[in-house]
Amino acid sequence: KLNQPRRYYLKSALSQEEWRIFSDLVLVYPYITEGQTKKFLRVLDRLDPQHPPRAKSRYAFKRGSARQFQCIALIDQAIRERTAAAVRYGEYRLDRAAGKAALVQRERHGLYRLAPYALLWSNGYYYLVGKDLEQGGIMNLRADRILSVGLLKGETFDLPRDFDPAEHRDRSPVMYPGAPQFIRLRCRESLLNTILDFFGPQARLQPMEEGWLQVTLNLAPSGVRRFALQYADSVEVLEPEELRRSVREPMEAALARYAGEEEQA
Repeated sequence: KLNQPRRYYLKSALSQEEWRIFSDLVLVYPYITEGQTKKFLRVLDRLDPQHPPRAKSRYAFKRGSARQFQCIALIDQAIRERTAAAVRYGEYRLDRAAGKAALVQRERHGLYRLAPYALLWSNGYYYLVGKDLEQGGIMNLRADRILSVGLLKGETFDLPRDFDPAEHRDRSPVMYPGAPQFIRLRCRESLLNTILDFFGPQARLQPMEEGWLQVTLNLAPSGVRRFALQYADSVEVLEPEELRRSVREPMEAALARYAGEEEQA
């Protein structure tokens, strides 16, 4: 009836399970600081004050900074407006006096003029994919190592029609750049889950002798080289010969170092 009080029950938009997943994502995401983690969780608490008790911590390693959010916001603007950007890029160096690792600008090629194509997530990292306007070629820069971003007003670019961010990610294992090549590997069958995690749908599999698989790929070889070195006891590069040699040489050098230690002992 009119002019009578009404009572409403406001149901949470998230179930208890969904709320827990959401809060866990905040707890484990490494690229936000501890302070930002607490801030985000306080916002969730206000949205659903009746949520079930959550874990105090998921013991994640936090390596984020407020700088990264500022850089991502500018990169998004550059991508949206097709504006070139000046990107200062860093790498970790050891401060020998303090005995700590610090992110500093690279001594060489630390400042890039880029046409930012996309931000994408791969292998647990955020990457900026763009074209180097001075040297040419596509670059993959980890967002957490970007020190600063400046928009180059008036300097615009056209996104290539054939650029597909998902395809670029799939053709660049661990985001190592380079032109795709035909690659053939011999891998232990016990490595199958890791092969699929590493290469996804790009890996074409064919049984070989008992316990072994042939894996053929059309990818940038630098990323495959890292995979072959990491799982050297279960992987053999069959072709191309140049890639095979680039894997064999560092393993021979490592073997020589270990052999030298045994001789000294």
